[in-house]
Amino acid sequence: METPTISQYELERGKPMPSKNHAKIQGLLSFVLIRDYNEKYDTLSEISVDLPTGGVVPDIALYPPTSYEAFNDEVEMTTPPLCAIEIISPSQPNQQFIKKAENYFKAGTRSCWVVDPVFRQIHVFDSPEHYQTFQAGQEDQLIDHVMDIRLSLQEIFK
Repeated sequence: METPTISQYELERGKPMPSKNHAKIQGLLSFVLIRDYNEKYDTLSEISVDLPTGGVVPDIALYPPTSYEAFNDEVEMTTPPLCAIEIISPSQPNQQFIKKAENYFKAGTRSCWVVDPVFRQIHVFDSPEHYQTFQAGQEDQLIDHVMDIRLSLQEIFK
């Protein structure tokens, strides 16, 4: 059996290359979070984060608001995000996200979302062992009590 070739993208980020649905949902989530919560959080897409458990690149990370500093950029964040959002790509197993959520919480992240584009679901973790699932078509809104965020699922999965 032939070993699959790993792309440069996958080597650098430690995760599969995103699909069209992944990219669309990432864009819509970022847009809605920036539109509705820009005063409360900085919404950062594909930012490298150095956690004590290793480096990660969440699809979207929410941080406290900061000012734009043109001459003092950060290539890698050393502070864990308040909320990490990971979007499942077609080739990723669910168990991988359980481990990622554990590592985020160990580092001090307060909330972790796992977005499943296939089933139009978002799992909102408030601890490594506890989560709530929101599914488009069954619920109108995602509610993250920890982050005080409410989002329209129809707006994300359209």
